Amino acid sequence: MFATGPTAAQWEALGGPEAPMLNRAFQGFPPASTFKLVTTIAGIESGRFGEHSTVPTMNSFCYRGQCYGDHGSFGAIGFPMALAVSSNSFYYQVGLKVGPDELFKAARRMGYGQLTGIELRDEDGPGLLGDEAWKLKVYGEHWTPVDTISSAIGQGPVLVTPLQMARLYAAVANGGWLVTPHLVERPTERRWIGLKPGTLRVLRKGLRMVVTEGTARILNDPSLPPVAGKTGTGEDPPRLDHAWFGGYAPADKPTLVIVAFGENSGGYGGTVAAPMVKALMTTWFRGAQPGDQRARG
Repeated sequence: MFATGPTAAQWEALGGPEAPMLNRAFQGFPPASTFKLVTTIAGIESGRFGEHSTVPTMNSFCYRGQCYGDHGSFGAIGFPMALAVSSNSFYYQVGLKVGPDELFKAARRMGYGQLTGIELRDEDGPGLLGDEAWKLKVYGEHWTPVDTISSAIGQGPVLVTPLQMARLYAAVANGGWLVTPHLVERPTERRWIGLKPGTLRVLRKGLRMVVTEGTARILNDPSLPPVAGKTGTGEDPPRLDHAWFGGYAPADKPTLVIVAFGENSGGYGGTVAAPMVKALMTTWFRGAQPGDQRARG
């Protein structure tokens, strides 16, 4: 189309409601349950929870006369299992205990709410971290526990770009370095974010369990190297839900980070985004050369 020059009708279609010219990698979307990594980091790094802490889960978590649903009751579980089954009631409680300051501090530490620094002018927005100061400025209202509860599971006024999410999962994969992404192979800038060894152990164990016994078991395929990651299903009313998966492989010595995003797909992260990742990883690792350990994303 562009080689010959688009017709007026083609150009109009490119500006249509589905916005095919919009670069989604730089657009902010609700991260949904993928944000539970940030809440995990806030819980452990703040000292409010330990590596082996457990929290009771339930089908419905009630707080100050209002109840918030979950998709299952899993008993008293720790962070790795909470990531694997994506327990909302677990993270409601973690969010309330650490509070919004620690929650958004962890998000900023992982590069959320900031430009990634990629060498493209299209990156014109840092996403959104709708914290206490933002709510007071935009709505003239004070923060409430409801805001903390929804933000803890990535459903509050939080918008994350797929590229920002890729940086987060890369930081877990590489041992705690926040990397500046580039489009060409060259030495890249990176910043040490200093996560506790216990925090990294919990994240890595939980992300692996998501695949082996959690919401992304479609990726637990012997034809693939061990995969680690997290699913998410983001609400976008009145439109259909978004589907997310962020992760890396091989889990024990990562060389590849992938974020898959299905905008308004109407499906779940495990049923829409994870199969995308499976297709990509199948192709990628089929063509990988033995001993090729270059970090790619």
